[in-house]
Parts: sequence; structure tokens; C-alpha cells
Amino acid sequence: MVFTFFIVFSQNKKAESLIKEVTEKAQSYKSIKIEFTYEIKNPDADIDESDKGTLWIKGEKYLLNIT
Repeated sequence: MVFTFFIVFSQNKKAESLIKEVTEKAQSYKSIKIEFTYEIKNPDADIDESDKGTLWIKGEKYLLNIT
């Protein structure tokens, strides 16, 4: 039981450290542009859709464009 708790605690610390690192790096940029594709698939409902988009982030502002 103690061993399991230590593993989970250790993973949480690693996750927190990674999140902090990524956050600091992202905040150091003047702006961020993210291009993405997302898919919706549901064979039971015969749905197979795909869309592309772009997300721009600058400070507290963002613009999401989905085509």
C-alpha cells in the first residue's frame, strides 16, 4: 500500500513538473499558432467526419478558425 502511494505521488510530482515547464515555455512566446485536424468517428451512427483548424493565441486573446 505504501509502495503504491509512493509511485502515484512520484508520478504526480513528475506531472506537476512537466506542466510547470510547458506553461513557462508557452508563456515566454509572444504568440502561438496551432494547426490541427480532428476526427469524429462513430461506426454505429455511420459518422466519419474530419475537420481542420488553426488556433492563434496572443496573451489573453485567441482566435479559433475551423474550416
